[in-house]
Amino acid sequence: MPVEQCSNGKWRIGDGECVYETRRSATRAYQAYLAIEGQSASDHESEGEHTMKADANKISFDFDDTLDQPNIQAIAKRLKEEGKTVYVITRRQSEDSAAVYKVSDEIGIPRSRVYFTNGKMKWETIKRLNIGRHYDNNPDEIRLIRENTDADARLVNQKELDDIVSAIMQKEETYNDYPEAATNNAKRALKWKEENGSSCGTAVGWTRANQLANRERLSRDTIARMASFKRHQQNKDVPYSEGCGGLMWDAWGGTAGIEWAIRKLRQIDEKKTSMIYGYKRMTQEVKDVDAKKGIVTGYFSAFNIKDSDGDIIVPGAFQKSLSEWFPKGRIKHLLNHDPRQPLTSYLLRCFLHDEL
Repeated sequence: MPVEQCSNGKWRIGDGECVYETRRSATRAYQAYLAIEGQSASDHESEGEHTMKADANKISFDFDDTLDQPNIQAIAKRLKEEGKTVYVITRRQSEDSAAVYKVSDEIGIPRSRVYFTNGKMKWETIKRLNIGRHYDNNPDEIRLIRENTDADARLVNQKELDDIVSAIMQKEETYNDYPEAATNNAKRALKWKEENGSSCGTAVGWTRANQLANRERLSRDTIARMASFKRHQQNKDVPYSEGCGGLMWDAWGGTAGIEWAIRKLRQIDEKKTSMIYGYKRMTQEVKDVDAKKGIVTGYFSAFNIKDSDGDIIVPGAFQKSLSEWFPKGRIKHLLNHDPRQPLTSYLLRCFLHDEL
């Protein structure tokens, strides 16, 4: 929990509030904290960090006004896709669990990772579980977590989270057109594990099984990981009771799911390539060619059309460059935007000003 200077000139301890006027006052507060914890400042200085550092892969969410919101559920699902271990920690009473379990089941969070503090503040549970990051809408909870744990406590700001989810959705498409056989394979693997227990696989593998069983939408990166699981194909026929090969093969969707992932990944990447080298370029419409004079007239850029990068060229965009550089012969037509491969100089400029 180092002492750091804030952008406003004040000092803070770790991720705490920027409230200390000097480094010295922040250091004294930090030393007092260490004294409470029963450890000397010199011990920490020699180690460079806490002996029990929070696990960055463990992420928890408050429930009321946090994980019960659809946009925050989307973030939790996204984190699970990335292989994070997601928890729910709520101050609700344990008998008031129905709504909490309904959401956690939908997201795929095991009930063993849902904690009810029965009215107590959450920081003790977060510290005991060694949580690395916690989302909460209660400023008092955030303050106590920051004061008493190493967790990255994040106050839920609804607008910011809306923006995050929106950016995720706009940036990346998701897909759930995998075959029903892939879903059935994952369900079969999950059922066997539930009934017989198993130490096979990783948290990521079982997250994938839950996603497929629930027919969740998968990102391109998740599909790529499914496709890469083909490297384990040689173990796919191992019976569940005799090893991990067949069980984990089915957890990842089995042959039906993995072959689909390979095809889908190729389809996604081909579409992306087509957008970059087709849509971005747009069709270059040649209007006239005078072979003797070596003059080609045509449209090589169009106004008011959004390309794959979200750029729009508006009328007048070329005016300044044309006025300054055309008389000097510095406007060239380049092959693949490469200045080392000029095809020609622009001798005609009227088509660049055509606003029809």
